[in-house]
Amino acid sequence: MNTGVNIFIKVTMNMGVNIFFKVTMNTDVNIFIKVTMNTDMNIYIIVTMNTDMNISIIVTMNTDMNISIKAKMH
Repeated sequence: MNTGVNIFIKVTMNMGVNIFFKVTMNTDVNIFIKVTMNTDMNIYIIVTMNTDMNISIIVTMNTDMNISIKAKMH
């Protein structure tokens, strides 16, 4: 996107899987999210940004090994 936020999401699991997600946009906000898990779980991360740079993060974990990340800007 073109409104400037750097979002770094690191998911580390016990099985030794490192996943690095980088979403770049255009301003001066850096967000670092690190989620460490002991079991194989489902990670669902939602990053929502408003014009006034409010950030809300929702992390939901279930069984399975699905990782879904959604970044939305208003």
